Amino acid sequence: MKKFISYVPMQVGNNLLKGRYIATGNSRLCVDKEVTFPVECMIDGYAEPGETIMLIALLESGNADCRANLERMKKVISESLARKGASLAVKTVEISPEETAKSHLNTFKNLISLLENGDELYACVTFGTKPTPILEMMALNFAYKNLENVTIGCIAYGKVNREHNQPVSYYIYDITALFFMNNIVDTLSAINADDAYHKIEKILGLGFDDEATNK
Repeated sequence: MKKFISYVPMQVGNNLLKGRYIATGNSRLCVDKEVTFPVECMIDGYAEPGETIMLIALLESGNADCRANLERMKKVISESLARKGASLAVKTVEISPEETAKSHLNTFKNLISLLENGDELYACVTFGTKPTPILEMMALNFAYKNLENVTIGCIAYGKVNREHNQPVSYYIYDITALFFMNNIVDTLSAINADDAYHKIEKILGLGFDDEATNK
């Protein structure tokens, strides 16, 4: 099943920005409309007619603004999916406002409990406190390495550029490559690869071939 993970913002509804995001690095994230939640771009680009996709919504426990924004998120995504004959299922993961290792590990546990064999996973890391994107990446990594036939579809985040404290442009970036780069680093470490840094440079295209260097 296609599952899209996104934190629900805590801003008061009237303060939520809405804009047309310019996709960078992935044309499927390009949506010809203004959106409030960058995960809308991902769902619009990857959901197919006739299928049911799942939104896994992370939100701060007891936060009324998060709850209100979740309803807004569900509404706009459901309407967008309906136009292409698809439907939405929603699961929530409530996050304690306490920034402790215990609460973070509990969030991780609750998140991975919603991931299954055969899932196609997507994650928007735009919103949330600073640990939130780390937890999302940890969950994706767990599923990718420990479950069967799990694929990582896209990881993205939205950015708003401002001038004089006013929004002037909106971008959404595909950062999926960073997920796979991290897995390559883990693999090289696990096999105790000689000169791992040099190998990483070559993979990234930052290093030079030894023969070319000597010419």
